[in-house]
Amino acid sequence: GSLLNLSEDSYLKFWNSALSFFTMGTMLLSSIVSNSNWLLKNFDLDTRIVKSNIISAICLCITIIMIYWSLDLPIFFLLTLVVVIAVNLTTGVFQTAMFQFCPSLDESLSGAFIAGQACSGVFANVVGILTNFLVPPVYNFLKNSEGGENPDSAEQIKSWEATIFFSIAVAAVIAGIKSWRALKTFDIINFYTNRDRNDSQNSCAKNICNNMIVKLAINVGCQQTKQHNEIKYDTIR
Repeated sequence: GSLLNLSEDSYLKFWNSALSFFTMGTMLLSSIVSNSNWLLKNFDLDTRIVKSNIISAICLCITIIMIYWSLDLPIFFLLTLVVVIAVNLTTGVFQTAMFQFCPSLDESLSGAFIAGQACSGVFANVVGILTNFLVPPVYNFLKNSEGGENPDSAEQIKSWEATIFFSIAVAAVIAGIKSWRALKTFDIINFYTNRDRNDSQNSCAKNICNNMIVKLAINVGCQQTKQHNEIKYDTIR
């Protein structure tokens, strides 16, 4: 039968086996598109960074809405697939743009970006672990204080975990956009970007830039962990 007439078990098998393919395939496609002359000529660096993050944030917000939106399984599956592909494409554009930008910086500044990139994956996974460990006891405590038992508690706990996780992801993306805009206001960034070798470097500003780049890179890791979709909010029931 068609993709819209599969059994629930078939959707699960397809999702579990094909997610990595779609993830890597879309990342490969986004890498090709991100380095294409068409994209580089029609969209400047700022547009590629900001717009790609905005689209990613919208996709994450749609994911949160889908947690509570009752949809038929085929529609839910296809919409989730579209969101996963869109997030992977925009993440690829953003990452490529940042790697195109950072080589023009001083060695220590580009090193701060690499460090932030490494920390971001750890940050996202720590958030996932904390939601798994902290949400259930907090939920049970609140429900016990109200009295009575809730037969749907397991499903509601998953919804809470997913909502908190993806809300933090949205906040991280927004923080990345704001950090990028703040980053552009520093003279030292213009100094290296324009290759204007000014001898009066401000070490204080340089340290601030280091922190900004680390914060900006944090949201990369959050976006990279969108593979948690099927775990965090029980995508295919």
